[in-house]
Amino acid sequence: MKLIRMMILALFLLPSAYADDSILIRDMESLRDSLPFKDMGRPPLTRRLADLYFQKAVEDDKNLILTGNGSPAEITKMRDRAGKLYREALDGEKGTYPAIEGELKIKIQFQLARIDRMNGQRSKALETFQTITASPLAGKQLMRETLLTIAEMNDEDGKWEKAQEAYLKALPLCEGPEAISYVRYRLSWAYFRKGDIQTAQNEISQALYDAQGNPKDQVIADYIQFLAADTKTDGKAALLKIEALAQKARRPMLIDDLGNAFFAIGNRQAGVNVIAHAHRLKPDPFYAARLAEEYYGFRQWDDVTSSLNSLQSLSTKISGLEAKKKEAVDQMLRRLVVQIDGE
Repeated sequence: MKLIRMMILALFLLPSAYADDSILIRDMESLRDSLPFKDMGRPPLTRRLADLYFQKAVEDDKNLILTGNGSPAEITKMRDRAGKLYREALDGEKGTYPAIEGELKIKIQFQLARIDRMNGQRSKALETFQTITASPLAGKQLMRETLLTIAEMNDEDGKWEKAQEAYLKALPLCEGPEAISYVRYRLSWAYFRKGDIQTAQNEISQALYDAQGNPKDQVIADYIQFLAADTKTDGKAALLKIEALAQKARRPMLIDDLGNAFFAIGNRQAGVNVIAHAHRLKPDPFYAARLAEEYYGFRQWDDVTSSLNSLQSLSTKISGLEAKKKEAVDQMLRRLVVQIDGE
């Protein structure tokens, strides 16, 4: 009978094959309750059960955020149960079993800190995470995850210096392009918020693609924002970078995005240089009208004339523009006529 019980226990400790974790949790609770209190099968079962409660709480919380389905009270209840089981595992159920030592102890402390963070006890969680980073018992993977968690928490609190410090420590521990790319992306934002625009640009340029070589839309958008943030640039160096990226990613519209980013922050000269290049690559009536108005603002009369001539040659294409651009061309020309008449 004891052999059969141990075989069943071993099956429960394997990665779950259950379709519903709730059923597995229920069955494991029943098995744990059926074991004699001093049965040596209880400690590993307690740890496994704590992990299951924690994992289900995390999954259900994500589902609640994404779909609105789920019970916040039940999620909190599962987190609390996971925390209670982890603490019982740590102290050997108040001395009934040998207390856990070594890296396993650190891993359980890490899980308890995650629960504290989820329950809003951020200071307590951060203190535990810091203790883990100081432990020689923490393995490489656990150290990396702890440092990343510390960095993310400092990011959330607006403590960019501390976030940057933790990301820099985590970077050499990362393995695989996805993990490295993520840390470089977060580092780029830490530098950007500190005003170190050049370093931010360099870091984020190493995080533009995923492990399969596909461009990351949000990272590229942020990269363009970082390039445009240099208020002293004429846009030409940034244009070379984005043009190369546009060709590699097969997204020619990125050049437009760069020009719009320069205009958005008020760097009109850089914006003009970018859309003038885009216009040379692919003549467009919208570009021609925009350039004519911008060159008028700079009092570059030869360029105004050249842009208007270009617009005239492209007049048959105006009707093919999308409605917003067609209206914008009309408004720009009307403003230009009024401004020139007022000279």
